[in-house]
Amino acid sequence: LTSVVIGNGVTEIGGGAFLGCNSLTNIVIPDSVTTIGARAFDACDSLTNIVIPDSVTTIGYEAFYDCYSLKSVVIGNGVTTIGYEAFRDCSSLKSVVIGNGVTTIGESAFYDCDSLTSVYIADIEAWCNISFNTSWANPLYYAENLYLNNQLVTELSIPDTVAKIKEYAFYNCNSLTNVVIPDSVTTIGACAFDSCDSLTSIVIPDSVTTIGKSAFYDCSSLTSVVISDSVTEIHYGAFDGCDKLQFTVYGNCNYLGNANNPYLALISVVNARFSSYVIHEDTKVLVGRTFYECDRVTNIIVPDGVTTIGEKAFAYCDNLSVVIPDSVTKIGEDAFLCTIIYYKGTPSEWATISISSGYNPSPYYYSVTLPTTIGKYWHYDENGEIVVW
Repeated sequence: LTSVVIGNGVTEIGGGAFLGCNSLTNIVIPDSVTTIGARAFDACDSLTNIVIPDSVTTIGYEAFYDCYSLKSVVIGNGVTTIGYEAFRDCSSLKSVVIGNGVTTIGESAFYDCDSLTSVYIADIEAWCNISFNTSWANPLYYAENLYLNNQLVTELSIPDTVAKIKEYAFYNCNSLTNVVIPDSVTTIGACAFDSCDSLTSIVIPDSVTTIGKSAFYDCSSLTSVVISDSVTEIHYGAFDGCDKLQFTVYGNCNYLGNANNPYLALISVVNARFSSYVIHEDTKVLVGRTFYECDRVTNIIVPDGVTTIGEKAFAYCDNLSVVIPDSVTKIGEDAFLCTIIYYKGTPSEWATISISSGYNPSPYYYSVTLPTTIGKYWHYDENGEIVVW
């Protein structure tokens, strides 16, 4: 069996229907088919090209697993879901067309497709809205080159209909040199621009409030980032590995911000082995893992005005006591593991802070006078030193 034309009227290609048909070189799927089942063409070693019509809505898990002669795939606009490992180990695959209807691509869907050179799309809004389960779900992991309407994407303006740039959206998109993010975007997802090696600068607009984990990780050519005052949360690793990025340095800490406030976000420390750090008074956001494992520092004062302390920001600072202000509204997961906290507010104010799951810190609360209620309290003595009541 080398060639198959599936009859019009067939609505589903069942699970494992052509499993192991290693002589099959060609398959024609009619417009009547809506579902390609799990492992339907698994290990069809001789299959070289596949066109999935617009009628298909679902490609099941491992549907084309180990089709190692497959060179090109066209996925129609009707497909919404590509199952996990759907094209895994298609080691000869060079190009893939992703239809406008795709919303979900499962884990490792394109894992080990290391011959990929090109990904073709027709709608950048639709692309930004795809939920990629992992980096290997995105064919750009290997292809590196994104084509929009058959034009290589180098300079990209994301349309103002996009509210969120989803996780892994442009992962390893090395063709991308410049991107304009519109005021409609509120969230930049985890790893959204991870390993975009040709990206040189980025401006985060006033609409964005959250920058996800590793959003710009390892963007090795990135030299300039402007972050607007609207940003209230930056997750750890967002700018790690950006070795050319120019920070504002103060108090042994690296900052990013804007012309009005270059100290808006504390991104990282200059060196985790230092014994002293000072947070600038204009800082609003502490990025996740900012002082992670800075075990030589003994005390840090978080200035008034800081609103967000990221996940594991002070974790495993074994000798540290930290003073945090009552301006804080959000604390990330395990932010204070192995750290003593002196909170400049009351128990009722502490209870209003949004604290992510994980270790639940138990601070000392500030009280100018000797407290009359049971609990942990502190104050400053006449020399400005912290004293526990």
